[in-house]
Amino acid sequence: GAEVSREQQSMILQIIERYGRLTRTELASTLCELLDWTRPNGKLKTVECRQFLEQLEHMGLLQLPKKQRRSPRQTKTIAVACLTLIILFANNGIMGIL
Repeated sequence: GAEVSREQQSMILQIIERYGRLTRTELASTLCELLDWTRPNGKLKTVECRQFLEQLEHMGLLQLPKKQRRSPRQTKTIAVACLTLIILFANNGIMGIL
């Protein structure tokens, strides 16, 4: 895998702290979008990112939300709104406001 910079580490911790109500998968997808962690085919590396976050949690470096079981049809309107805001802020270079 690629090396994670201090700036990226800071962003990861900030996103998890502020949006801890999202699921682990939602957090991983958000981070992949913000950090441009994609496969050659353009798809997000969500599974790899979630596993990376779980390793960091195991090492005691962060705390993730508890694992949840949900049906694929279940949606969270608030999560979509949060993800949209995160991406909009990040794309406009104002991560410090989050």
